[in-house]
Amino acid sequence: GGVANGNLFISNPIGIHIGGGTTPDEGGVAASMSNNLVMYGRDLDANNPRGFGLWVSNIREADIHSNYFYKSSYGYNHSAITLGGDRGLMVQNIDLQNNFILDWNGSINIAAPHTEQIINNISIAGNTVYRNFSNTSTPSNFIHPLVKLYADWQDAVDLQSNTYFMYNPSESPFSIGNAPVTGDYWSDAIEPSSVVSSAS
Repeated sequence: GGVANGNLFISNPIGIHIGGGTTPDEGGVAASMSNNLVMYGRDLDANNPRGFGLWVSNIREADIHSNYFYKSSYGYNHSAITLGGDRGLMVQNIDLQNNFILDWNGSINIAAPHTEQIINNISIAGNTVYRNFSNTSTPSNFIHPLVKLYADWQDAVDLQSNTYFMYNPSESPFSIGNAPVTGDYWSDAIEPSSVVSSAS
């Protein structure tokens, strides 16, 4: 838990991890993260792939806004923002707004739930994502979509008015569960208030 405000995180395997822990606090912790710049996610080494910008787990409430995630250029390059995953006993009451994700290999990942995990009341709104899909790093951008929404959690996540710009756009830049979906499907069925557009 705690506050991370106005920091630079550069070339880290995990830029920021809020919550979590090997013995997570029962009921989760509270956190606030704003006005940070996270750059160049990377692996620990060849046997330990990483590249997370922000990892959120075991949180009872969090305000995450006005952060910049810029260019994961090295290694595995997982998502700029990951909600849930292991040690994520509770991920709820999260306000993720007005963040900028610029050419990170994966953007926003609402991870698959683990046993007895609780997820509820997640708002993802007003964020801007840009991706150059010409970059065919390994694993490819198509494995790490602009947003990966795990199907079982879909009703717990409210996506509103996010903007997605793509250079050399993918035909299916989003994912629900493990199934890639098109930008048209996303804007029609999942997030009608979104902007999904090609960009120079």
